[in-house]
Parts: sequence; structure tokens; C-alpha cells
Amino acid sequence: MKLYSKETLLFGGLYELLSIPFAYAEIDNFSSILLLFFVVGVLLIFVNKTPRFIKYILDNYPKSAYYCSSFGWLPYCRILTIILLFCWGVVFTPDDNFFDTAVKLVDNILSFGLPASLLIAFAYSKTIKSPKSNK
Repeated sequence: MKLYSKETLLFGGLYELLSIPFAYAEIDNFSSILLLFFVVGVLLIFVNKTPRFIKYILDNYPKSAYYCSSFGWLPYCRILTIILLFCWGVVFTPDDNFFDTAVKLVDNILSFGLPASLLIAFAYSKTIKSPKSNK
């Protein structure tokens, strides 16, 4: 299996960009459909079937793809946290206060993750010269 880290992070970044407006507007039906497409798309990438639009964006818009990939880890972190909290609740059965505190902590980390990721990507792109600029 080939490692598709760029494609996976770009797909996560695109999902994050599309889901943020609907999350703030509290349109749950569209958010659920978008999450389903995201999960199916990630499964396709993992079985070596990268969607064409991902390859198109990577080839034709490398700078936008770079910034979009910089915060592509956010949806994966969110899904992994939900799975871990569910497993923790099944095994240890903690009180409700624990889950409320854990969800607030994860929400704070993820809300600061987007601007921090973009700042790090911007600083990295300004300090390190890309191979294409050396031509």
C-alpha cells in the first residue's frame, strides 16, 4: 500500500473548510451527509483509489493545497477523540463530568488548531524556499 499522506491531509482540510460554515449555522443534516462523504472518501484513499479532484488540486494549485493540508489533521483528530472517549466510557464508565470536561478540552485544542496550523504553515513557507523557486 502506498502512503497517501498529502492526499489524506488535503481531503481532511477540504472537509474542514466545507463543514465549518454548516457547523456554525447548525445545519445538522448537511453536516451528517458531508461526514458520510468524508468517511467514504478516506476509505477510498486507503484502498488506493484517490479521487480525481484531489489529484487535480494537488497538481494545479500547490500553494492552496499546502495551506489546506496544513489543518487537514483536525477532522482525523476529532474522529479519533470520539472513538477514544467512547472506548473509555465502555471500559471505565466514568461520570458525566469527565466527559463534559474532556469534550471542552478537545474543543479548545481543535479551535486553536486551525489558526495555529495556518500560522505554522505560513512561517514554514516563508523561511524554507520551495524547490520550484530555485529554478
